[in-house]
Amino acid sequence: MDNSNDAVARDRLPRGVDSPRARVTEADVIEMRRMYRDGEEDQFSLAKRFKIAQTTVSAIIRRKNWRHVA
Repeated sequence: MDNSNDAVARDRLPRGVDSPRARVTEADVIEMRRMYRDGEEDQFSLAKRFKIAQTTVSAIIRRKNWRHVA
């Protein structure tokens, strides 16, 4: 746990598109948040459009994931 905390504190973990597990881009995240905010799409349709889980869309919209993207 100490190693993980140290990596976070020193900003050494890959995030965003640098992460090998990333399924969307920063542009996708910005578009997702805009579409949801403007009421164009709900979380389920965004999940289908971007081919990710609804829970992932929820985390992106609530800024639990991809926090570094304005």
